[in-house]
Amino acid sequence: MSLDPEVRDYLAERKLSQSFLARLDACPKSAYLYAKTRAIRVQSPAMARGEAFHDFAERAMRELLDSGETTMAPDVGRELMESIVDERHDLTIPHYERDALRAMAWNWSAATEAHPVIPWEVKGLEVMPELKIGDWIVRGRIDRVEVVRGDVFIRDYKTSLSIPSQEKFDKSFQLPLYALCWSEGTVDGERVGEKQDTFNVAEDYPRFLSKQCRDCDTFNDAHDHAECRECGGVDFRPPTTFKRRGLLGKRELHDFKRHVKGILNKLDTALETDEWPAAPGPHCATCSAPALCPLPRSLRPASITTTAEAVALARDVDRHEQELKRDKKALKEWAGHNGEISFDNKVMDFKTVHIRRADEQIVSTRFVTRDVAASSQPEGE
Repeated sequence: MSLDPEVRDYLAERKLSQSFLARLDACPKSAYLYAKTRAIRVQSPAMARGEAFHDFAERAMRELLDSGETTMAPDVGRELMESIVDERHDLTIPHYERDALRAMAWNWSAATEAHPVIPWEVKGLEVMPELKIGDWIVRGRIDRVEVVRGDVFIRDYKTSLSIPSQEKFDKSFQLPLYALCWSEGTVDGERVGEKQDTFNVAEDYPRFLSKQCRDCDTFNDAHDHAECRECGGVDFRPPTTFKRRGLLGKRELHDFKRHVKGILNKLDTALETDEWPAAPGPHCATCSAPALCPLPRSLRPASITTTAEAVALARDVDRHEQELKRDKKALKEWAGHNGEISFDNKVMDFKTVHIRRADEQIVSTRFVTRDVAASSQPEGE
């Protein structure tokens, strides 16, 4: 076995983070690279934004718990965020990210009116339950845990400036692992969640504040709508931050635990064989070291983690589009004089397309590429 020293040191404790396990589940090579490079603290503006907000949310909650207050005025939350950004010299936060953080702090604080913080319901802030499975310990840091009338609510803050689909949320690895660790694991050596049967999990997006119409229950943007976009009503419930939600029971956690055991078996095999296969997919966007990936770049989805990368990719796309426009024009002229173009068992030609819009008829010429084999098939096959 020839592990890199950084990987060997990480695995020596036999304590695996959610971040490592999620990567191992999707792409063993990505997990290996995560362990290899985790000591190199590369910080994008988005990562700094996330760390600053998590700092704010924990401090704001502790201030409320210490003072006995259940709500926080938006201006107070905004000022708390300003002080955090001022003092966190270890974070690189450009001015536009500071604007986003102000908005998130304001929204988070405003949402406490709809959902006041009840001290005896709060069971954990930035808490890390651990669960022993075989020879390994799996763990995850949970942003906020509350128990309300016997039901556990596990919340994870997401500071992205867009909201994923419910379908993508339902595929989350992170929240089921958190629920499993809370249900069967320990915090500081003590069991915490063995009496709970249902686990409400949520991704909380503080960038987005919504208010629910009392007349039709439609959610509206709290900043943009004076009237309900569905029924025109003006009576709204207090605003709350947007959340993607899910409900996990004992059966779901039992099935997920079985899957985690399979992941750990895969890790044991990788340690024996020193084989860490790479697999392309959406997870490539969060790879810790894409430059070290053995897969050709053409097989990997485009990954953007910084503004500089986004600008560079936008320039590439713009250049390619201009080149494509130029090349199509040249091919069109050539095909107009010489006919269709054959290549790689395909045929490229240009066809005139008539499009009728109202009283206007538009005639355009479009690329048409077809497989030679397909074009030679009898009709109906």
